[in-house]
Amino acid sequence: MINVKFKIDEVLKGLSKIEREAVPRAARAAIGKAATAVRKETEQRLIGEMGLAKKKEVKGLIKVVKRPSAKSLTAIVSTTNARKGIGLEHTGLVNRTFGYWGTRRITTSVSYKGKKLRGAFGIPHGLRNGGLKNAVFRRTGGKFKNGRPEVQRLLAYPVVQELFHSKLDKRQSEIAAKEFDELWRSELQKELKKIKMA
Repeated sequence: MINVKFKIDEVLKGLSKIEREAVPRAARAAIGKAATAVRKETEQRLIGEMGLAKKKEVKGLIKVVKRPSAKSLTAIVSTTNARKGIGLEHTGLVNRTFGYWGTRRITTSVSYKGKKLRGAFGIPHGLRNGGLKNAVFRRTGGKFKNGRPEVQRLLAYPVVQELFHSKLDKRQSEIAAKEFDELWRSELQKELKKIKMA
């Protein structure tokens, strides 16, 4: 979050009463656009951190969940609950070791960012279907209702969010401050121009 109050107070000193009415509108527009810039930058950073080949994998994961209003000059860029994560198999950070189960080629071990994931495995070739054909799973130690060992699909996004959270937060703050500074003056000039033309 960036504090824009001091920037607004500084500008207010040199404006007439009528011109001051344009300030909140300009601030809302600038904050809203800065939030959009932060969202796009965060998406690009995640794509790079996870080694994703396709941009669509992060589409919808990052959103501007709160935009500035007349009551609050606040914008919040956050992750969404629409998708729980990106399958580990979509990243370029996974290495697999293969073997055979009878005549079927299977994943016998999986490493993520060079670290071996204990108990991870892939679906045997021939039993794969749909979007899970290259998915990576791990046994939880529990059992399903039918008595079979319980497994969970391994997702990359929560892992990356944990590993790079502070780095992304720092970058978001840098982008937000930079974008706001540039947009704030521009939006204020637009609003003041409207008043002069009225």
